[in-house]
Amino acid sequence: MLTPSNSIKALTVLFRSRPVADLAMLYATLQTGSRMSVFRRLSAVGYLSSYSHAGQFYTLSEIPMFDRDGLWCYQGVCFSRHGSLKSTVAHRVEGAEAGSTHHELHVRLRVRVHNTLLDLVQEKRIGREPLAGQYLYVSADA
Repeated sequence: MLTPSNSIKALTVLFRSRPVADLAMLYATLQTGSRMSVFRRLSAVGYLSSYSHAGQFYTLSEIPMFDRDGLWCYQGVCFSRHGSLKSTVAHRVEGAEAGSTHHELHVRLRVRVHNTLLDLVQEKRIGREPLAGQYLYVSADA
């Protein structure tokens, strides 16, 4: 395992050469097999996990150039200013004046959102209303 200062340098070099890395690359870069050590070092520099690919990819917080919706995708790997897919979907639905359909969310976020929407409805974080044979997802606050 590299020292903390050498770890920061190694992570900087890695993410300069490639803006997104998976856990295997991080293990190799930091010369460790400890997941906890990798996340300890990433936390020291600030990082984001992808909301796509089940959170398997990481980037430094300073790298993404988020669009107006707070999204950034690099070679098919997507990150959100809001963190997880669940938080991102909740934020999108809450911020939509007229609500959002499953299809709209799927197209915009580029990932399957069915289970996430169901979880958010069951947790009462968002609501849903039937509309023309589909559901319109709306803010939980009337």
